[in-house]
Amino acid sequence: LVRLVPVFNREIAEVVIRRAHKQAEERIRIQAHLLDLIGQSVITINKDNIITYWNKASEELYGWTAQEVMGQKFLDKIVIYSLQAHPLEITTSIANGESWTGECIIQNRDGLNLPVRITHSPIVDENGINNGIISISYDISEQKETEEEIMLKMKELASSNEELKRINRLTIGREMRMIELKQHCNSLAKQLGNKQPYPLAFLSETEQQKG
Repeated sequence: LVRLVPVFNREIAEVVIRRAHKQAEERIRIQAHLLDLIGQSVITINKDNIITYWNKASEELYGWTAQEVMGQKFLDKIVIYSLQAHPLEITTSIANGESWTGECIIQNRDGLNLPVRITHSPIVDENGINNGIISISYDISEQKETEEEIMLKMKELASSNEELKRINRLTIGREMRMIELKQHCNSLAKQLGNKQPYPLAFLSETEQQKG
């Protein structure tokens, strides 16, 4: 009977662990369903990098159905470019129980490159053990297009401002030359005892006598 105690304890522990895993998976599925309603991809990956959950939004974003990716390695299916952080930094954050969020370029099933925003978070059970990763992502193509349009408009505005400044400089330069010419004519007229032909009321008497 004494020998059976460790066996019973081990079986009880295994049941508790399975129950905890099941509860964690159920919570994730409920959360994933809510995110699915707003069009966000939800993927869960175990410690061996195997895909264990793939919602409808993931199918629409990445192009593969759940049946095609379940049981496959995540990086064998998903091609990721231009991460904002080094993969080691992301792995370290997850290992420390922290989430990582950033933008990257993914390649979908059709070979199209799409900008997405991804959040990787650890899946931790009730004992604090990290059992994998939950990855939430969504397409930010429209956001990027809007940003590019804004940048283009800003460049066009800056270019227009520079052109206006150039025109103003040319206009002011011409006006100054005309004023100088009129001053010179007025000076000659005064020397000859004639009436000044160009009244420059906005200039002081001293300035009018220049030229």
